[in-house]
Amino acid sequence: MKATAFYSYKGGLGRTLLLAWTARALDQLGHKVVALDMDLEAPGLPFKLGFDDRDDLGPGLIDLLLRFQRGESPPESIEPWLRPVSGTKHLKVLSAGPAPAGSYWQQLNKVRWKDLFFGPEAGGARFAAWLRESIEAATGADHLLIDSRTGVTDLGSAVLALLSDQVVALMGTSPEGLYGTRAVLRALASSRATDGLDPIPVRAVLSRLPAGSPPSQIEDMRNAVKNALTQETTRLAEVFSLDAPLVLFEESAVLINEQDALVGKAPRLEAGYSDVLRWVDGGEGVICADQVPSPHDRPRSSDAIAIGRRLVEEDRDRHLPGLVGVLNREAAILAEAGRLAEGLKLQEEAIGHLRSLSMERPEAFMPDLAMSLNNLSNRLGGLGRREAALEAIEEAVALYRQLAQARPEAFTPDLAMSLNNLSNQLGGLGRRESALETIEEAVALYRQLAQTRPEAFTPDLATSLNNLSNHLDGLGRREEALETVEEAVALYRQLAQTRPEAFTPDLAGSLAQRAIILRGADQDEEALGSVSEAIRLYRPFFLAHPAAFRTRTVAMFKLYSSTAQELGREVDSKLVGPILAVLQSQPEDAGGGDSADSAE
Repeated sequence: MKATAFYSYKGGLGRTLLLAWTARALDQLGHKVVALDMDLEAPGLPFKLGFDDRDDLGPGLIDLLLRFQRGESPPESIEPWLRPVSGTKHLKVLSAGPAPAGSYWQQLNKVRWKDLFFGPEAGGARFAAWLRESIEAATGADHLLIDSRTGVTDLGSAVLALLSDQVVALMGTSPEGLYGTRAVLRALASSRATDGLDPIPVRAVLSRLPAGSPPSQIEDMRNAVKNALTQETTRLAEVFSLDAPLVLFEESAVLINEQDALVGKAPRLEAGYSDVLRWVDGGEGVICADQVPSPHDRPRSSDAIAIGRRLVEEDRDRHLPGLVGVLNREAAILAEAGRLAEGLKLQEEAIGHLRSLSMERPEAFMPDLAMSLNNLSNRLGGLGRREAALEAIEEAVALYRQLAQARPEAFTPDLAMSLNNLSNQLGGLGRRESALETIEEAVALYRQLAQTRPEAFTPDLATSLNNLSNHLDGLGRREEALETVEEAVALYRQLAQTRPEAFTPDLAGSLAQRAIILRGADQDEEALGSVSEAIRLYRPFFLAHPAAFRTRTVAMFKLYSSTAQELGREVDSKLVGPILAVLQSQPEDAGGGDSADSAE
C-alpha cells in the first residue's frame, strides 16, 4: 500500500478537492483506495466525497486516538470505522469523526498531542504504525490518501514523518507560504535522516494560479518556487526530488458545482489534476484524458460567475453555496492583485447571499458569513473606508461571539482573530482606549489557547502581544508596552529556534517594534541594538526576495539610520550596505510587499 499525504502550509489552495478527485480517479483506474481525514481541526474530506451532515460518518479517527491515549487495546479490525463512498467500487473513507456535532469538538479538546508525540512515553509512532497496518489488513488497499493539517502541528508532523511514503505539497506564491513549506520539508528531512529512514519523495504543486496566465510567466513562477524551496541549503535537494512544481489553475467553474465535477464518470477538471494523479500512481495511468479541458477551454472567472448566477436562477438551493465560493475566491484574487474596489463588489455580493443562507441554516453558513465580513473589513480598510470597515468587523466579532459560546473549541480562535482585527480598525480611527480593551481580550483568549495547544497558537499569541504593545505605546504607557513587546520577542525567539524559516521575519519585526518603544522612552542605545539585530535577521530574506520584503526593510532601515544619527553614529556599511545596493537598483514600485497584519 502506497501512502500519499496531501499537505499545504496555508489553506485555500484546493488541497482536499485535489485529494478527493485523485481518490475517485484511482478508484476508476481499478485501485482499492482509502481516504483518511487527518485535518482534525477543519474536517471536510467526507463532504468532498459526497457525504453530507445527515450521514453517519462513524466515530472516526478522533475515537481511535482517544482509545489509544487512554491505553485501551486497539480494535480487532478497523473496518467498522470505514465508510464506503457512494458511486465507487473500492473507495472508502475514514473520517475525522462526527463533525460538525458538538461532541466532536469536545473529543478533540481531550487529545494531548504533546503526550502522544513528544512525551517521555510518547506512543504516537506506534499508533501511526498500527493505523496504517490496520487499514491495509482490512481493505487490501493499493493507495492510502491522507488529508493533512495545514501549518505546522504535532499531528501534521506525525502524518508526514510516520504515515507517508510520499508527499504532495500544495503552495501558493506568497513568501510566508513558501518559507513555511520549506521549513516543514526541512524538518521532515532532518527527522527522517535522524531516524535512519530513506528519503521521502515530495512533489511541489503551485496551486490556483489565475487561469489564462501566459506560459512564460507560469514557467518563471515554477522556477522561482523551486529556487525558493532549495535556497541556501543543499539538504532539500539531497533528500527530496524537487523538480519544478506542477501547476493547478484556479477552478472557479468547478467550485460552482463541485459535486458534479467530482462524481461524474468523466470529471472535467483541468490538466494539472491528471499530472498529480500520474505522480501519485507512479506514472502509470491517465483517466479520461480526452475529457480534461485544455487551458484554452477553461472558463474565465467572469464567465464562471455568470454561469453560477444562471445556475442559481435554475436551482437556488443547490447552486447558491457554490456561487458564493466562486465570488469569494475571485474577490481574493482581485485583492491580491491590488484591485480592491473590483473585488469589493464581489465580496459584498457574496455576503448578501450568505446573509440569506445563514438565516435559513445558521449552523452551516454563519461561520462563512463571519469570515467573509472579517475579510470585507480588511479590504474596506485597505481602501481607506475605515468607518465601513469598522462596521463590518464589529458584525463579524458579534457572530463569532455567538459561535464561540455554542462551540468554544471550534470558534474561540476565530473570535480572537477577529478581535485582533477589530483593535486595528479602532486604532486606525483614533479610538485608542477601545482598541486597547479589544486587543487585551484577544491576548487573553490566545493565552488560553496557547496553554492547551502551544504549537498551534503561540504564533498568534506573539502577534497579538506585538499589537498590544503598539496600542499601549500609543497611549503613552511605555513601561507596559516595553514589557509586552519583550514577551513577544521571547516567544518569537523560541519559535525561530525551532522553525527559523517561518518565524525569523516575525522575530525581526518584533525587535523593530521594541526599538520604536525604546526610542520613545529615550533609550536610544538599546533601541539601536534592537533594530540592528532586526536588520541582521531580516536581511537574508530581503536579499533573496526584495519585492516581497521591501516595505518592512525600508522601515527598518529608516528606523536604524535615524537612531544612529540621534546617537551621532555612522551607519554600519557592512550591516546595511547590501540592502542599500538592492534598494538603489530597484524602482520604488517594484511589486509585492510584506504580509499584512490583519488575518484572513
